[in-house]
Amino acid sequence: MKVTKILAASTAACTLAIMPTSVLAQADQTAPAGLSKSPVPVAFEGGHSLGVAAARQRILSQQLGYVLTVGSDGNVTKCELTREFRLRATEIAMCRPFVRHMSFEPALDAQGNPTVGTYEFEIDFSMYLNEDGNIRELHR
Repeated sequence: MKVTKILAASTAACTLAIMPTSVLAQADQTAPAGLSKSPVPVAFEGGHSLGVAAARQRILSQQLGYVLTVGSDGNVTKCELTREFRLRATEIAMCRPFVRHMSFEPALDAQGNPTVGTYEFEIDFSMYLNEDGNIRELHR
């Protein structure tokens, strides 16, 4: 699935675009059986929060996969990471920006009605590092 809408944070320094530069591998977003369309990202206003969480959790040089459950209203209802962390607080901190600040066009069932769906992607958090390997200044 090609994502054409840019989902950006408030400044260029902490722009998070759900595009190939920041999302390493996007899972096959083909609609599963019973759905005519999978959820489509519309907006993400949590780039700053995500960068701060990644810095606090010390995962800025890592890649992390996400599976978001999107409700029929287009809001994220559940967030799962593709790997486990020792502390549940890390998982909560890394999911919170998506639950609070991301919205979607919901999945559609075979009759065209909004329904629950999932959206999968992976983020390379090194986008929050500058050329010297230091944390970029994150502006709101």
